[in-house]
Amino acid sequence: MRHPCAWPLPLVDELYLFGSYARGALEPHDVDVAVDFHRDERMPQLEVASNFSGPTPPHSELRRQLAGRRRGIQFRFDTALRRQLESVGMPMLRLWRRGDSLQHP
Repeated sequence: MRHPCAWPLPLVDELYLFGSYARGALEPHDVDVAVDFHRDERMPQLEVASNFSGPTPPHSELRRQLAGRRRGIQFRFDTALRRQLESVGMPMLRLWRRGDSLQHP
């Protein structure tokens, strides 16, 4: 049986880099990535599965698929928060948008 969390990566619409790393800090402590995603009918399955798997947030599987086990990457899964940060002048560097190639030019 396929794990209900094996699918969330196709829900990602856009990825943005922000924070100290995006501003070009000489010694950033972590990389901040804003993730815009959409919900589908499987999203409640992901949320229920995360509730029964211990103290993991509902986006933990999506985070794992985006970053693997690397530390130092902070994900924000809140489009409204990203837009609010943009509105107050926080630079957001779009890394990827659905339809963009994942191959380096």
